[in-house]
Amino acid sequence: MKKYNIWDKAFVSIKSNQDAYWLGFVFGGCTLRQRGDSFSICISSNVYENLKDLSEFLDFKGNIKCNDSYYVVFFSSKEIYNSLVQWGIPTSKRTLSVAFPLLDNKYIPYFICGYLDNNSSLCIANRRNGSISELRLEIRGPYHFLLPIKEFIEDDFQLNKHKRICKKTTNGSCSLTLTGYNVKNLLIKYYNGVDKIRHRNKELLVRVING
Repeated sequence: MKKYNIWDKAFVSIKSNQDAYWLGFVFGGCTLRQRGDSFSICISSNVYENLKDLSEFLDFKGNIKCNDSYYVVFFSSKEIYNSLVQWGIPTSKRTLSVAFPLLDNKYIPYFICGYLDNNSSLCIANRRNGSISELRLEIRGPYHFLLPIKEFIEDDFQLNKHKRICKKTTNGSCSLTLTGYNVKNLLIKYYNGVDKIRHRNKELLVRVING
């Protein structure tokens, strides 16, 4: 792997909304691998521009590669690797043991936005109707990662605590689905301080927030 300069201290600590956002984004599509003295990080996204923005945040000058229907950046950094492991991203040998990071509560909404922008789907279930009541937000991930998100959202919006996390596949991947005005209220509140909306369905998200 070709060596590029990078901001090695990017995730040592989370001290700003932007730090929290990009940590969440990385959680949404990151693979870590160690071989000997090589500490490799691969971050993927469906949107090329999002990885350009991440590269700018990391001060990374390497290439963004296209891999089938998504884009990836590869780089090597022992410091970033160790920081991400400490925050809860698993190594490739324990891919479903991802843990929700212990963040200050004021940064959790930004972390969630970053994660949503890289690992969630947003749609209107009934396109003919097209109303806010038909909004559907599906957040994907391991159960023990989604559970703190579920509890934080329920407490923040005083929702009834009956929403279930559904198992999606036999490998342990799960989903948390929110619908209707709960989605609108979450998007308006959490994206209020985000510098830029990067969700793969950005047009719908912007329409919901501005509508």
